Amino acid sequence: MNSKYKKQRIINPRVLKQKIKKKSQKHQKLFRFTFQLDDLSFESNQEEMEEPCFQSSENNTKIQKERENYTMKNINDLTIKKSDKNKAHTFIESKEFETLSTNYESQLQSLENQDQNKEEQKYQIIEDNQCNNLKFNEQQDAKSNQITSKSQASDYQFEQFNPYDYENQAKIVVGELNEENIPITSKPREWSIKLFDEKNSNKTLSQNFKEQKNIILDVLEKQNCYLMEFLKSQYKQDLFQGFYKNHQPEYFILINYTENQQEIKIIKQLEQLKLTKLIKEIKVTENIHTLILQKENYNIVEQQIKQLIQKEIKIWDKQYFIQINEGKDINLIRCYKCQNCQNSMECSDYQHFRQFQLVQDVIFEALQRKYYYLCQYLAKGGEGIIFEGYKIKQVGVYEDFIFKIIFDLNDQEIQSEISIMKLFEKNINVIKFIEVIQVSKNIHIFVLEKCKYSLKDELFLIEQQKEEFNQMKLLRIIFDLLDGLIQFRIYNILHLDIKPQNILVSKSDNYVFTDFGISSIKKDNSKINIKGGTFSYASPEQLIDDPNIDFKSDVYSLGKTFEVALKLYKKQDDEFLVLKFNQIVQQKMIQNQKDQRKSCLELHEEFLKLLIECNCQEFLQEYLQKIKYILKLFPYDDNKNITYFLDLMLYYNQKTYEIYYYFLQIEENEIALKQILKKMVKAQEDISECFSDLGDSKKALKCQLECLLLKKTFFKNDLSSIAKSFNNLGQRYLKFKQFQQALKYQLKSLKLTKQLFKGNHINVAVSHSNVGVCYRELNDQQKALQYFLQSYQMSKHVYKGNNSSIATVLNNIGACYYSLYDYRNALDYYEKSLFMRRQIYKGSHPEIAQSLNNIGMYYKDISCFELALQYLNESLEMIRVIHKEDHPLVASTLNNIGLCYLNIADYDIALNHLLKSLEIKKRIYSENHQEIAQSLHNIASCYTQNGQNDKALEYFKESLKIERLIYPENHIQIALSLDGIASYYSDTDDNQQALGYYLESLQIRKSNFENANPHVSASLNNVGFCYLGLKECEKALKFLEESLEMDKKLYQGDNESVATSLNNIGSCYLKMGDKNQALKNLMSSLQMRKRIYKKDHPSIATSLDRVGVCYQDLQDQKNAEKYLLESLKMREKIFKKNHPDIVISLDNLGEFYRSIQNYKTSLTFFLKSLKINQSIYEKDHLEIANSIKEVIQCYSDLQDQEKAKEYQQKYDQIIKQIDLKKQESKN
Repeated sequence: MNSKYKKQRIINPRVLKQKIKKKSQKHQKLFRFTFQLDDLSFESNQEEMEEPCFQSSENNTKIQKERENYTMKNINDLTIKKSDKNKAHTFIESKEFETLSTNYESQLQSLENQDQNKEEQKYQIIEDNQCNNLKFNEQQDAKSNQITSKSQASDYQFEQFNPYDYENQAKIVVGELNEENIPITSKPREWSIKLFDEKNSNKTLSQNFKEQKNIILDVLEKQNCYLMEFLKSQYKQDLFQGFYKNHQPEYFILINYTENQQEIKIIKQLEQLKLTKLIKEIKVTENIHTLILQKENYNIVEQQIKQLIQKEIKIWDKQYFIQINEGKDINLIRCYKCQNCQNSMECSDYQHFRQFQLVQDVIFEALQRKYYYLCQYLAKGGEGIIFEGYKIKQVGVYEDFIFKIIFDLNDQEIQSEISIMKLFEKNINVIKFIEVIQVSKNIHIFVLEKCKYSLKDELFLIEQQKEEFNQMKLLRIIFDLLDGLIQFRIYNILHLDIKPQNILVSKSDNYVFTDFGISSIKKDNSKINIKGGTFSYASPEQLIDDPNIDFKSDVYSLGKTFEVALKLYKKQDDEFLVLKFNQIVQQKMIQNQKDQRKSCLELHEEFLKLLIECNCQEFLQEYLQKIKYILKLFPYDDNKNITYFLDLMLYYNQKTYEIYYYFLQIEENEIALKQILKKMVKAQEDISECFSDLGDSKKALKCQLECLLLKKTFFKNDLSSIAKSFNNLGQRYLKFKQFQQALKYQLKSLKLTKQLFKGNHINVAVSHSNVGVCYRELNDQQKALQYFLQSYQMSKHVYKGNNSSIATVLNNIGACYYSLYDYRNALDYYEKSLFMRRQIYKGSHPEIAQSLNNIGMYYKDISCFELALQYLNESLEMIRVIHKEDHPLVASTLNNIGLCYLNIADYDIALNHLLKSLEIKKRIYSENHQEIAQSLHNIASCYTQNGQNDKALEYFKESLKIERLIYPENHIQIALSLDGIASYYSDTDDNQQALGYYLESLQIRKSNFENANPHVSASLNNVGFCYLGLKECEKALKFLEESLEMDKKLYQGDNESVATSLNNIGSCYLKMGDKNQALKNLMSSLQMRKRIYKKDHPSIATSLDRVGVCYQDLQDQKNAEKYLLESLKMREKIFKKNHPDIVISLDNLGEFYRSIQNYKTSLTFFLKSLKINQSIYEKDHLEIANSIKEVIQCYSDLQDQEKAKEYQQKYDQIIKQIDLKKQESKN
């Protein structure tokens, strides 16, 4: 990965020197890089950092005032002088800059610069617009119901509709009412003209009605409709109350006198949306129409007529569909051209037309249930036919769509196409998939965004000289389609039918791919079932149905498409550009041998390089905005190929930097220059983040150094930005596991942030939390807890109620309490964090999974393994719901479950989980990545505990090899791997070799930590134990006591590290023969552990065992037996199944009973020990051999020579196999 990308270009000053005046010698002298970050003098304040998403109302005024106080005082601060431009180039190209940017001792960091410039509307994310409220009658429903819709999305965002639930609403408004089930009065209602006149004698009837009264009443009476009481006149309409067919309910009868049928259209549309019920329409004359409406919801009708009287209303019916498709192929059943037609058989070309004609009413009904309406036939293709149409979003508001009706595909083929299209829900160069409607088992309708036309149609218009073909259009075609192809590669998709017909021009003039009917997903080296293609565009390997086809096939088809477009582009002033483009197409895209074709990313780089060389400024400016939007969309889903995706993120950010570099060279405007520099810094920060994600921590850090050097030079008064840069550098060092450096810069960030924001501010709270994380990594839990608690108190003032930031701090506080062995508080805060996260996020969420994982690891460490596995498995299940299998969180959780099984000595299951975790990490990360090194180390530890020492050494060495590549020489992680290798030699009784590794590890840790530190203490303890194995007890005691003294300085009161040191010193005194001093230290360790854990724990069991052994040496048989049996009982209770710690207790008891000549009891314990070892290890394992050796001794003590001989043969056979394996390993 490291060699894949070029070193980032730094701004070249030579071009700018020709344009910018030089400063005086005095200025140049002052400018030279004589300042260091520690001595920064901040002269003025600029914009504050990001404000919290939610702020309490009492803070609003204060925060606004702070913003005003830190606004720039002088416009000169915003501009860059020409001499400063020279300064920028000279400085960035200078050797001083390169030296400083790579000098990690300068400890600089950068932060994302906030670019607040508005992006072009073309790339804006969809904004929601509320539509008109449609209120229902109070008699019907006291609540108002709001119809909402969204404005049309730009082509750069998948538009998801949240349509008004018309069907549910209809149940409220209309119910199941229809003409057949309306209640009828038991007694016929009376009506006459006389009665009508009496009812309306005091009413002012409209002139229109008076003139047409007799005709209206007569026609209505014949239709069983009776007017009763006049209500009002408006918009050339009269509204009456009346009844229909002796129905019990009263109706509103609307009489319309105009030739314009707009009101009728509106009412019919409302009925289509089920927002009203049109009982009957009666045509009185050509110009007079009468509508019988439900009384209860007439207010909807009235309101909509007022609002939409001037708006175009579309009314769809089957007659309209037939009319607009008259004369189209859709009405035919034969083409009269194919072989089948000539043989009087069913037409093969038009069979889908016939199918459509047979089921069109069913299709119409299925679409109308979702307010879709089919309109004009467009084309046939593949397994279906294509129409345009629309959806009613609300009355008078429509959205156009394309409907692809597919016949006779099986479920697997349909689901394959759906799954592929759904991958592109947030994609800018693939047609937007809205939904699929299943009409029947064999008929499916794909609803897609509507575009203007296809690339084929556009090229035809250009050829007919009806359309202009300028440079911008050509470049959009090339880069839109290359970006789309890159998107296919992210999701491992082969399109397999790229051609001008399958490329559409969207409403905002973006070129998008469509038609995934024969597409496939290709993972690893999987074989592809090729289902078709287009001869003139298909690659050679596609034409011969090569199942090993890969992504280069689509490159070929795209090259053929470019070839067609370039032939039509004939502008003479672009002759050089077109020539170069054609060379790329001919030499690197449409070669017959796929190995000679470039990848889509390599092609993108070559085309972009040409644009810069040819000064295509207008397009480059536009393309920068598109790259921003691409980068915003990328993180939204987890279906992508993560390795390729991370490479791509780095690539796009690097290209962004290069384009800004190009503009910096040609820009003359002084204000614009500074803006470009800001954007370059932002791009460089993003590049740093990408290198970090790829595991290249050195390059990540170098990029951040360069960023902050630029900021310090040109934007030194932007205190907010510099504070963020300190924070970012702290984060980078934290990830690099250089905790002292991380703490240094987080403290600087906190100090500056507190200057900028007074009182309880979220940025100050976050800085406190970041400092706490550093102290926690340095194992200074007391200070970490202090900062976390401060962050918690501030966050509570800023955020009211549940908040994700507070939940994170609660989790960190729990972690601190746990490290301080305050288990009650630890669990309390962990559970508070989990509870809050469950309140914030409903269902599955990564932060909930994280809390479950942390509680699981807590239970693991206090030896509640069943609970631990319960929480960890729940966390894993949730993460798998959220993410696909190849995801860092899946790998991390599998690793933790493996470690849990390792603690209970279930080595096979442990190893299975750890190896799965490693496999995922290898698929996600580059070869040399710290996460891979960590997994290798854990697998080695598993092999060590399982007694497979040779395997363990292999993995420890592989882990160390990676760490030496990615970390500096004396990195703390290297010390950890050295310890692992030392443990291998210690377990194989090669203590001299082990000592060398332990001493090297100690030296590294001392070089990293000047003062007392838990890492150094652990190393001192390891060296001491190694000397103990070498029987150099004086040296051993010296190192062990030094470790104890350091622990006492580090921890106040009871602490596991202190207890461990006391236990080890006791063991050392025991070996030296000072049994009383040994017992004193061992008892101190035991009592401390009992105070820490307060219940059964493996550490307490270890201390009980060691005390028992000490009493045995003191000839105190009663106490020896008591403590040894208590240790065994506790271990059996903790582990519940076979475990190496139980074997230790059984062996010590066997040895104890042998020492008091109780050989039968001794044999019983050694046989139990042998049985457990046989259940844990492979049959030819050294631990089994050692157990058999003790059994042999017991039978010898019991004078049972026959049994002793039987076990001696077993022992000899195992030792022989072990020796053979060692010999094979050496060879």
